[in-house]
Amino acid sequence: MTKPIVRTIRAFSVHVLPGKRRNPTAIVRMRIGPLFVSVGVALLRKSGITARLPEDDDGKPAIEVRPEVWTAIQKAAFEAVTRDPTAREHLFGPELCHLDRSVERQLHEVGASPP
Repeated sequence: MTKPIVRTIRAFSVHVLPGKRRNPTAIVRMRIGPLFVSVGVALLRKSGITARLPEDDDGKPAIEVRPEVWTAIQKAAFEAVTRDPTAREHLFGPELCHLDRSVERQLHEVGASPP
């Protein structure tokens, strides 16, 4: 018997972390099946945009998901950030000046499209 893919992956709120940070970060509250999870989305200088699940005290992810589910989570989180004007400006600047080709490629790879 195969396990069904989680059908409900939906972002329902986005907020930015206050203060000046080296890596601008937004927190996306998401529903993943029956779970509600906070996913951090940050713009890193070397690796571009990244999404992170909450972590345990030992640094391991608090939940584990299959690769296809993780891709769907990333897509929903990235789309939520690019649709929210405050989060989009916080991560990419007022003119989307930090949305370089590598970030565009990352968004495209997971199926999220910039505004």
